[in-house]
This record gives sequence, C-alpha cells and structure tokens, in this order.
Amino acid sequence: MGLGTFGGTVAELLARFGSRVPGIDISEQVAGRLADELAQVPIADDEDALRRAGLEHPDVAIAAIGEDLQPSILCAMNARLRC
Repeated sequence: MGLGTFGGTVAELLARFGSRVPGIDISEQVAGRLADELAQVPIADDEDALRRAGLEHPDVAIAAIGEDLQPSILCAMNARLRC
C-alpha cells in the first residue's frame, strides 16, 4: 500500500524474486508505472481498498505511505484485521 519511492522499490524487488505482489496506490500515474511488473495495481484511497481489490487475506502487507502517518496506520490496521 503506497507505491512511491520506498513501497514501489520493495514491490518491484519482491516481484523480481518471484513473489506474487499486488500493490495499491492513490495515484493513477504511479499505479500505471508498475502495472506491468506487479500482479495487480488498483487505484484506491480509502479503507475499503483491500476488500474491493480482492486482497482480503494477504500473507504480508506493507504500508508505505510517507506523506502522512495516519493513512499508514489505518492501512496497517485494516490489513492486520484481514490477515
């Protein structure tokens, strides 16, 4: 969740090592940049993004939203509830 500098790099590396990596970002431009490398990249900006994207039970979730701490905390909490 969050495919900027940190999140995008982590997602790309995991995908290169053979992991099935979905990503979520609010920016259509960022999502488009990684669409060919990741399993899926929905554009989402609210707490229901995981459910709508079909990612209700992830094995691992990384909240990489650097601009504001609150969205990172909410994403991590929502991902934890779905794991």
